[in-house]
Amino acid sequence: MGKRISMTSFALLVIAAFFDSSGARAQSDTHDSAAQAVAGLKLRSIGPALMGGRVADIAVHPDDRSTWYVAVGSGGLWKTTNAGTTWKPIFDDQRSYSIGVVTLDPS
Repeated sequence: MGKRISMTSFALLVIAAFFDSSGARAQSDTHDSAAQAVAGLKLRSIGPALMGGRVADIAVHPDDRSTWYVAVGSGGLWKTTNAGTTWKPIFDDQRSYSIGVVTLDPS
């Protein structure tokens, strides 16, 4: 009976060692996969928050509440037509860069 217990103990140790090493291997594989996925991404400007973050003024179109104009003190004038999901710079061709106030003409 003593020999059988020690064989069982040995078998449990082998199984525990196998699961421990496979868990470490799985964790390493997950880390490698995540590193590969992130390596394919590149930083890109998607709106005024990435340009410095100092929003000076916001104007919302009175008839279309999803159209906004955002004046950014360190990044020009930005427009969204989908309530902030995507942004387009609309003042890039002008000689001034810093914007302090934006107002919509009611007509």
